[in-house]
Amino acid sequence: MAERAGIVQPWCSIIAVWATRDTQFLLGYVSQMAVGLTHSVSAARLAYITAYIPKIAIVTGDDDHLVRPSGLDRIKQGMDLELSESDKHRVELLRWDGTGHGIYAQREVEFNQLVERCVREGE
Repeated sequence: MAERAGIVQPWCSIIAVWATRDTQFLLGYVSQMAVGLTHSVSAARLAYITAYIPKIAIVTGDDDHLVRPSGLDRIKQGMDLELSESDKHRVELLRWDGTGHGIYAQREVEFNQLVERCVREGE
């Protein structure tokens, strides 16, 4: 257990155990399902987000079993809604082959290059 100023913090031990587990707890599965079933963003909200962020990349893998491709198409359409044709390049929808839901870990180099490119193009 971690100690700070003489106070024992048991949550540090819990986080350390969870961070090193090979399998997920049942609560983790249930929580992810709840988020997937209840999370929704309106087209108006997507357009608002796009108005304030100069470069957006929506990335999915072709082997992602948590996010439906049709949902990402809807996100892209919502973000394009208020953009002129000449500005639609600001929002990209990318589908990477051989990749699941953990894109940043499965394709670390490509993901980091994408983030760097988006930052450059958004400046």
